[in-house]
Amino acid sequence: NANTGASGDGVGSEFVMPNEEAEDGNVDPEVDNPNEEVTLYRAQGCQECAHTGYRGRLGIFELMLVDDSIRAMVSRNIDAKTIKKEAVSKGMGTLRLDGARKVLAGTTSIAELIRATEEEDDVDQI
Repeated sequence: NANTGASGDGVGSEFVMPNEEAEDGNVDPEVDNPNEEVTLYRAQGCQECAHTGYRGRLGIFELMLVDDSIRAMVSRNIDAKTIKKEAVSKGMGTLRLDGARKVLAGTTSIAELIRATEEEDDVDQI
């Protein structure tokens, strides 16, 4: 029995050039290692980026494998929050998790991640 997938994506902005100014904030407990020192960056503008600190677009993605149990939930019109919770329990990475990895890599900021994934909060509150 083959699995199919459903994907979601969000678009954030990529830093023009990360600076050395650290940003406060918790990224995500799944990727945040308390034993590892991490530098987070805050966007800082220049003429090249119209003083936003960002240029271009940076994709963040999630992919939900639709197995038999997820397919059955969809068929029974189960709410999105419950389906998402089931998919995450089976290993689905969320938009926020992918974005958190990009924050840790220094390619975007926590503020931009939160802005780009605001809808994810809406699903969590259903």
